Amino acid sequence: AGAGIATVLQYLAPSMIIIYMLVRYGKRPSKGEIISVILALVGTICLMGNDGFSMERFPLAVLVWGLLSAVGVAVYSVSPVDLLYKYGTLPIVGFGMLLSGIVAAILFHQPNSYAMWDVWTVIGCFNVVFLGTIVSFNAYLEGVKRIGAVPGSILSSIEPISAAFFGWALLGNQFSALGLIGMAIIIATVIIIALEKRT
Repeated sequence: AGAGIATVLQYLAPSMIIIYMLVRYGKRPSKGEIISVILALVGTICLMGNDGFSMERFPLAVLVWGLLSAVGVAVYSVSPVDLLYKYGTLPIVGFGMLLSGIVAAILFHQPNSYAMWDVWTVIGCFNVVFLGTIVSFNAYLEGVKRIGAVPGSILSSIEPISAAFFGWALLGNQFSALGLIGMAIIIATVIIIALEKRT
C-alpha cells in the first residue's frame, strides 16, 4: 500500500510544474494540460488501487518520500531544458550519472562486498543501469526537450501501465476492473496531448 500511495504522490509532479511555470514565467496551462494532469492522477490512483489501498498503513514516511519524489521529477523536468538545447541529451545524462555515482560511491562504499557476480547479476545490472537509467532518462529528457516539461511529465504516467503490463506478462498479476479503468484513463491523457499538439 505504501509503494502504491508513494507512486500516486509522485504523479503530482505535472501539477507542480504547471504551478512553477505559472508563477515563474506567467505561462498559463492549456485546457488539455489541465485535463490531462487530472486524468493522469486519477488513472494512477485507480491503477495503484488495483490490489486495494490500506489507509491504516499510511505512515508519514510514505507521504514525505512520495512528495519528495514528485519534487525531484518536477526539478529534473524543468531545470535542464536550456542545457538540453545547448549540449544535447546524452552529455547531460552522462554528467548527472557521473556526479551521482561519485556521491553514491563515497556515501555507500562497501569494500567487503559479498555479492555473487554470475551471469544473472551482470544481466540484472545491465537492465538497471543501461536500460532502466541511461536509455530511459535519455528518452525522457529528449521528450522534454521536444514537447516541453508539462506534457513530458504527464506522458511519464504511462510508466505504471508498463509496470502493470510486465507484472501481468511475467509475474502472473491479475487486474481488477479498477486497474483496467486506470489504464484507460492514463491512455486517454496521451490521446489528449497528441490531439492538442496537432492543433
